Amino acid sequence: MKKTETIIEPDKMMIENEMDDEQLEEEEEEEEEEEEEEEEEEEEEKRENEKEEEEKAKEEEEKAENK
Repeated sequence: MKKTETIIEPDKMMIENEMDDEQLEEEEEEEEEEEEEEEEEEEEEKRENEKEEEEKAKEEEEKAENK
C-alpha cells in the first residue's frame, strides 16, 4: 500500500504543481493587463492635461488681444 501511495502522491503533486503554474500564468496575464490599462489611463490623463493647457493658453491669448 505504501508503494501505491507514494506513486499516487507524486502524481497529485504534479497535478497541483501544474495547477499552480496555470494560476501563476493567469495571475501574470492579469497583472500585465492591469499595467497596460494603467498606462493607457496615464496617457489619456496626459492628453487631457495637454488639451486643458492649450485651451488656457488660447484663452490668455484672446484676453491679451482684447485688451
